[in-house]
Amino acid sequence: MACRLRDGSWPTMITPFHNDSAKSIDYDMLGGLIEWYIKSGVAGLFAVCQSSEMYNLSSEERLELARFVKQRVAGRVSIVGCGTFGGTIEEQAEFVKLMSKETDAVVVIVNQMVQEHEGEEVLKSNLEKLLELTDDIPLGLYECPVPYKRCMSAEMFEWVASTDRFVFHKDTTCSVSSIQAKLRALENVTGNKLGCAPVSLQHRTIHRIIYCHCTRQFLQCQCDHSEVFSGEWWSRVQWRRSQFLSLVTFMAV
Repeated sequence: MACRLRDGSWPTMITPFHNDSAKSIDYDMLGGLIEWYIKSGVAGLFAVCQSSEMYNLSSEERLELARFVKQRVAGRVSIVGCGTFGGTIEEQAEFVKLMSKETDAVVVIVNQMVQEHEGEEVLKSNLEKLLELTDDIPLGLYECPVPYKRCMSAEMFEWVASTDRFVFHKDTTCSVSSIQAKLRALENVTGNKLGCAPVSLQHRTIHRIIYCHCTRQFLQCQCDHSEVFSGEWWSRVQWRRSQFLSLVTFMAV
């Protein structure tokens, strides 16, 4: 598996919709938004995520959305997108394979891999099965707070890094101490793709790819050598299918 994601800002994208009965995706507006992201200097785009209404899209729409972003980006920046939306591990693995054709890495939604009452031993078992079923596809992790918030312990994160399959982690703990604990855990795993100094993965050196959820934690984590940010670039603007905000409004915030 050869995958090296770029350092920098990775905005969680929003998806504009037409005000029609189908609430279809407005690809003209989305294209303009992508160009704005790139001109603003982003390192990559989180195309299929919570803020892009992934839970309100069909499987076909999720793939279509990622495909459009890939075609419009045309290699100028990297792309990741979520690929686990419930069902059996086998079903999720099949969708990961489909999403991998449109993205540089497929992001695993942590809370979709385990029930809320189940412990990390079940999460680890399910992730192991997913890894077996998805060949060498580069993967990421997203501690999405919906439908329930499931964050990983530093011990679990250390195991994840040791698999050498994960190249992206979007942390939503909103806790500097929790992020610092995960960073320390990475020091125990030689050559992992979630590890420490920002140098070439081809040389099997460690590279930090922890994406902070909030700007409040980003500065401190950057001081602790977490190199990148992925989160909202605006003050919690809610973009929902029931709220047809204009792109101009989004840019002005």
